[in-house]
Amino acid sequence: MTYTIERLDDMPVALGVWHQDFDFMRDSRAYSADMRTLLDQQESPVFYVLDMSAYKTMSLEELIDASNLAARGKNANFHHPMVRQILLISTDKGVEISVQGLRTEAFGNADTLVFPTREDALAYVAQQLS
Repeated sequence: MTYTIERLDDMPVALGVWHQDFDFMRDSRAYSADMRTLLDQQESPVFYVLDMSAYKTMSLEELIDASNLAARGKNANFHHPMVRQILLISTDKGVEISVQGLRTEAFGNADTLVFPTREDALAYVAQQLS
């Protein structure tokens, strides 16, 4: 599988991981549908953490498509009622710039942050819960 999705047991986190062989054009719609299934099963809001650190640098086309898929339309996971906040894990500068766009009205003011490592993102979650 080119990605994994799980609900962490020790904190309210829906964790998605794009593996090195993830192909955005091929896999993104299936990933989004699988994440939506997990989000639909939640009884209270969770932090949506997407670890893209093993994925290659995203092209401009992929960044635009990813932003539209995640934050626009009726099935936009970033606006799912069970998403408390979106935390992206990446050191890709394009992702960091895209997050600025996701926070605008055009993308529904998605509450999104970027972290360089999974440890940093999960430490942020722990801090928010304390």
